[in-house]
Amino acid sequence: MSVLPSSQVYASVAANTAHYEAALQQLDAALQAPVERQYEIERSLYALLSKVATLKVEHGVELPLAAAEHLLIRTEEEEFIQSQQSAVAEEEAALRGKIVTIYEAVHRATLEMRRALLLDANYQDMKARQSQEARAHHETVAQAEAERSRCQDADLRDQQNRIVGYLASVQYGEPGYAVRGVSKLGDHLFALLCRYPRVRRNRKRLRELEEELEQAQRPADQRHVQLQEWLHSMEAVAGKSAGIDALLDQIADVEQEIAQRQRQSDTLKTQLAAHQGNSDYHFQQAHDLTMEFMHALPDAVLLQTIRRLPGGFGAAHAMEWQRLRSELKSLRSRYGNAFTRRGRAAKDRDRARALEIRILSACDARYGFRPALPLNNLMSGYMAGNISEDEVVRQINAHRIEFGAAHNASAQ
Repeated sequence: MSVLPSSQVYASVAANTAHYEAALQQLDAALQAPVERQYEIERSLYALLSKVATLKVEHGVELPLAAAEHLLIRTEEEEFIQSQQSAVAEEEAALRGKIVTIYEAVHRATLEMRRALLLDANYQDMKARQSQEARAHHETVAQAEAERSRCQDADLRDQQNRIVGYLASVQYGEPGYAVRGVSKLGDHLFALLCRYPRVRRNRKRLRELEEELEQAQRPADQRHVQLQEWLHSMEAVAGKSAGIDALLDQIADVEQEIAQRQRQSDTLKTQLAAHQGNSDYHFQQAHDLTMEFMHALPDAVLLQTIRRLPGGFGAAHAMEWQRLRSELKSLRSRYGNAFTRRGRAAKDRDRARALEIRILSACDARYGFRPALPLNNLMSGYMAGNISEDEVVRQINAHRIEFGAAHNASAQ
């Protein structure tokens, strides 16, 4: 197979970059679904190998030492992360339960305090009203007593003055005047006796007022007893208030503890994130090494090893292994055919050659193919003047022959 001069190849590449980009985009769109399927198959094969690796010692399946070490480190990291996360979750749940219990106790004590204070306010209002009524009643009684005393004193003084006058006139006056004085004294004594029922009624009214006073004093005594009871209840409220203060102090302590635990939890989460990154790294390393081992190991040897596993486990996985490997080979065969058809369908030989080079480079960077020739480095080296044109042509020619042989082997 003849090779064109490198100057023509790279001149064609530079002149038709837009066309090659469009062709690559079309190829990417056409091959996107098969590539995703290839990744899915590779992940399934890796999962099968991971299951087989758990029995490698007993049944002779021996993965590469580096892959096994990465798997072991990744398993330890995942177990550590799960244990730490569960411990943090349990600790946070316990602290939240403690806070809820304390807040419930504070709420109950606060409600009892409010109820007691409301009852005390009602009692104070009632006491004020009764005190006002008692003062008004005492004022009424005092006024009645004063009026009665004043009337009695006036009547007695008047009668006393009259009797003294009459006696003086009888003692020192004429006999006729004495008779008249005695007669007037009798009249006044008779009038005094006639006024006696009014005095008796006043005394009756006074007794009634005294009874009313006693009746008014009885509720006051009862309210005094109630006051004593409320005083005791207020002392209990004061004790509850002190209990609430203690509960609030406990809440403050628990909140500080929660803040401290939260800081510890944030630090632990940062550490767990680092462990997770480490776990992801070891997982990727184990995956890459295992896939390399898988592709390097002959199918017959691996299937024979898997079939030796006991209890039907090996047979089922061997069938799944064969199905996935055949589908993977079919996809890779279609990839190669698509590359070849796209290259051969181009009319211009130089453009087809450049397009093939770009496709191989894209596959090397994007789809995980690992050809022997790093085409991107080769192109960069030539553009920088570090590689001669003859060396570029020689390596491209050798790489195309190698890639064609590998493609034909996979198709067979």
